[in-house]
Amino acid sequence: MNTSVSLTPILDLAQEPPTPPKSRFRVLRLVLYACIGAAIGVMAPDGFGAGLPGFNGLLWFPFLYIAIAIHELAHLAVGKLTGMPPGGLIVGGFVLMKSGDRWNFRFDRQRIFSGGMAIPLPSKHSFRIDAFAWMTAAGPIASILTTLACWLAFMKYGTGTWDWIGSFFWASCVGLFSLIPFSAGLQKSDAARVLMLLKDPQSARAWMAAVAVQAENARGLLPHEWDALLVEQMLAASQKGGESVFRELMAYFRALDLNDEVSAFAHLELTLAASAKAGKAVRQALYFEAAETTALLKHNAANARVWRDRALKLRKPESGACVDGAIAIAEGRFEDALREIEKARAFLVKRKLDSGLARFAHQRLNERERECRAALSSALAKSSAST
Repeated sequence: MNTSVSLTPILDLAQEPPTPPKSRFRVLRLVLYACIGAAIGVMAPDGFGAGLPGFNGLLWFPFLYIAIAIHELAHLAVGKLTGMPPGGLIVGGFVLMKSGDRWNFRFDRQRIFSGGMAIPLPSKHSFRIDAFAWMTAAGPIASILTTLACWLAFMKYGTGTWDWIGSFFWASCVGLFSLIPFSAGLQKSDAARVLMLLKDPQSARAWMAAVAVQAENARGLLPHEWDALLVEQMLAASQKGGESVFRELMAYFRALDLNDEVSAFAHLELTLAASAKAGKAVRQALYFEAAETTALLKHNAANARVWRDRALKLRKPESGACVDGAIAIAEGRFEDALREIEKARAFLVKRKLDSGLARFAHQRLNERERECRAALSSALAKSSAST
């Protein structure tokens, strides 16, 4: 009787992955919608808020995107002034990211109702807490100034034709939510991040190191080329809740690239253990990675299919070819695997990705293709010899 205990019980399906809790973002969204509803009521012809800016629902959404863009561009502008070049900008569904030697733009329909994100590219080992604090605080400061400017414009010119000044004012108010210190899943509000930078130096250094590792990936460095000290610093601080997901996942890819399977399994297990507070898109990516690792490194196609099915239940994937190809290899279906490899390669080319992880993905696909062709050649040789 085998009484050994798995070192990776979640990855090996001996233990279920953690169940996601109800998102606190739902509460914040309800508050936001309540504020919008109140604004609509206030601006009704006989509303109870006569004298406040008007509200036009048709204009509010595009102005919301503009307000988010101003907030995120302020992060990038101050980051640039403090020595951190811009590496990416996300405004709702509009995604502009530096990927290796090129900039990549796409529209993500699944993010259309999401907020924004600014991605700086700090240089390694040049961490200044004050620089990161000012960069983080720049977004809320810009939102405050934008809201104030809209209010002053309203006071001087009124609510504007079709209530455009008023609608811009209410859209700008959304950025003020970043002044509330809260954490949810993988995200921290700007206020919470500034407080961490000022009051928790150990966590601050780990977060800054994680940003720097992401910068090395964005510049096109392969995982094994990422600075080892940065990775060590990134993992040094105790990580609460969903904060560990990104850091452990990056460490997992680096271990894979270094052919350190034991460390890769350990980091992936920790990532899965913290996945409850990650969103569906992140959890799907983690489950797909668990499926590939289980198929190719643990050579267990049945378990890999379980992880694949779990991923597919979360949402419709952009592409599942990498996973399907890995499972086909584990099951000895090498011709099927080659077709899936070509689909996966075409997806990467279509996305025009050139980051370190994208280059690593191309390398992995090339290795799998060589493995499949070698297996097919060997099978053909055996068949010819037997006849």
